[in-house]
Amino acid sequence: MTKNSLSNSNMRKEILRHSYHPLLYNQVGVLVGTLILISAIKDVVETKLIIIWVVFFISSIIIRIYTYFFYRKNKNSSDDKIIKKCKNNFIYGSLYVGIVWGSASIFLFPSHSIIHQAYLVITIILIISISTISLIPSIKSIYLIVIPAITPLIIQLLILNASLTNTFAIILMLYLTLLLRAGKKLYLIFKENIYYKHLSQENEIISKDNENKYRIFYEKSKDAIFIISDNKISMANPAAVKLFECSSLQQMLETNPFNFAPEKQPDGIKSIEKLKSIYTQISQTGKYRFNWVYRTLNGHEKPADISLSVISFGNQQAIFCMVRDMTEAKKYEKDLILAQKNASQANQAKSEFLANMSHEIRTPMNGIIGSTNLLLQHELNQDQYLRALTINSSASAMLTILNNILDFSKIEAGKIDLEHINFDIARLIQEISSSTLNSALEKNLHFSYSIPKNIHKIYIGDPGRIRQILDNLLNNAIKFTDEGQVLLSCRVLKETSQESTIEFSVKDTGIGLSQKQLNRLFQPFVQGDSSTTRKYGGTGLGLSICNQLSEQMGGSITVNTTISEGSQFIFTLNLKKAKDIKNTSLHSQGSVHEKKTFNAKVLVVDDMTVNLEVTMGMLEVFGIDVVLAENGKEAIEHLKSEKFDLVLMDCQMPIMDGYQATKAIRLSEPKILNSKVPIIAMTANAMQGDRQICLDAGMDDYLAKPLGLDELKSILDKWLGKKMEIKYSQTLSDST
Repeated sequence: MTKNSLSNSNMRKEILRHSYHPLLYNQVGVLVGTLILISAIKDVVETKLIIIWVVFFISSIIIRIYTYFFYRKNKNSSDDKIIKKCKNNFIYGSLYVGIVWGSASIFLFPSHSIIHQAYLVITIILIISISTISLIPSIKSIYLIVIPAITPLIIQLLILNASLTNTFAIILMLYLTLLLRAGKKLYLIFKENIYYKHLSQENEIISKDNENKYRIFYEKSKDAIFIISDNKISMANPAAVKLFECSSLQQMLETNPFNFAPEKQPDGIKSIEKLKSIYTQISQTGKYRFNWVYRTLNGHEKPADISLSVISFGNQQAIFCMVRDMTEAKKYEKDLILAQKNASQANQAKSEFLANMSHEIRTPMNGIIGSTNLLLQHELNQDQYLRALTINSSASAMLTILNNILDFSKIEAGKIDLEHINFDIARLIQEISSSTLNSALEKNLHFSYSIPKNIHKIYIGDPGRIRQILDNLLNNAIKFTDEGQVLLSCRVLKETSQESTIEFSVKDTGIGLSQKQLNRLFQPFVQGDSSTTRKYGGTGLGLSICNQLSEQMGGSITVNTTISEGSQFIFTLNLKKAKDIKNTSLHSQGSVHEKKTFNAKVLVVDDMTVNLEVTMGMLEVFGIDVVLAENGKEAIEHLKSEKFDLVLMDCQMPIMDGYQATKAIRLSEPKILNSKVPIIAMTANAMQGDRQICLDAGMDDYLAKPLGLDELKSILDKWLGKKMEIKYSQTLSDST
């Protein structure tokens, strides 16, 4: 608190109380002095003048009495306006009294009688002196009563211009100065006393309030609080008595603090040794916090969090102790760890289930898709061709569902992988268009695509995920369009020297979407409505996956649509430009119209007869000489005696699996002809991390079952490119 606190209402009330307290007594004294004065000068001053002055004097007494009773009536008010009015009444009343006594120098001044003049001067001095003492609480009132009362008397004495009256005037001027200075000094002393009295009262109130708060905290705290001095417990709250299972406070105070510690702590160290170390720490830092196991008087051992602080207590140092029982917290922590372990096990079980499901479904799917692909390579009548095409289409749809579920699971777990490689964006659009064209032609839809001629050639990103998004959007456009056209386009929205903002657009003339369908569009496992699901099928995962993939790549997907008129899906993505394109590995899977053959010999290793036959048939399409092996051991036997250009290796096989066989081949144990032969994993393991496991085992590349001709051709292009012979090719023309 500072002296500025004097402005508060309590302080103002205190000052007013001291101002008004002597007011009535002062008026009685002034009245007595006035009567004596009038009786002394009545013979030398005209009666009329005396009567006029007495009227003024009585009016001043009435004013003072009124202000006094007004104060008495409102002294307990908390209204600042009332307090201010009381203060102003007192000040203005003092001014009026000063004017009344100043007028006495005019009405009651005996100009021809030195004795009566002296009598008047002495009377005014005495009355004003008494008034000044009573006005100490208000410095303004002192000035307003002293100056108006004495100044006219000094002037009257100076007007007479006699040596004695001049002497009286000089004495009065000195007295006036001393009276004002003394009044100011007394006011400051009074004000200081009031301030410190008020401060003391407030501190006492605060102290009592704090004491009550601390006592409530001390007594109601759920944590145990006690003080140790002279190796004894001097004070303890009810929570401490309860925590240590004492029958009463007295029992706890009589118990040695060391009795509340077990012989050893959980780490095997004796409690007494740890306590010595703790006391050393406290003596150095003044406080210490630690985990501890305490023992109750009933022998129960429980965990606790303890805080110790050094304090002054009874003219000596003591230790303030706060103990929080951690039994429930430890139990909760244990339950949480168990729950996390169970969740981890459940997540692991889920991952294993997905991995097994993926493997078991992909293995027969490989036989179905591979066989139908091979069947479609032969000359078939129209009925046979349509049936084979139906099988292939259904199997591909089932594979799409499987891939979507696995992708959704990866995204949900936050384990989706994104590549950052160089790719040719124009070639990527051409490849996507090539694979889409046949689907559009089957429904008699017009399909076209456009690429800006001035677009930057090579960007850095994940072409596989971009292709996945655009393939999904195009497949949906074709699925939901019965007549009209589908257009794929891309354009540059914004470009700098470092990167470009590319907008991909897929526009159709299909069924369109309602506002209700738009609100649910990107939610997983949700389609437009039940009739859409019945007519067109699907899991409702595709767009959800596309949306989440675009967000992970820093892009976004929006849609413009009109019911029954069509939709336009817009995929926007920021792509960094590749600076050096001399050694760029371009993203390419080749045109579906190319016919390639390879002058090469390939070893296919798989324990499933169907997979062996299908893979052999697919390789023979490319003119490759194929040798088959049913496990890793057979593969090594072939490699001892024959030289191969490539090995397609299954991972899970009896006798010797693909990982073991690959390690043996790389170590050339037993001795084989070419330990550096390219080995491609050909497996139904398509979960997160399976590719890396294969590469870590020494394999060179990875193919997930079921195999498609396009995927197989890409691998052959990559690893047997030098042995490739292109008989003819046909590329889809740009539509601009």
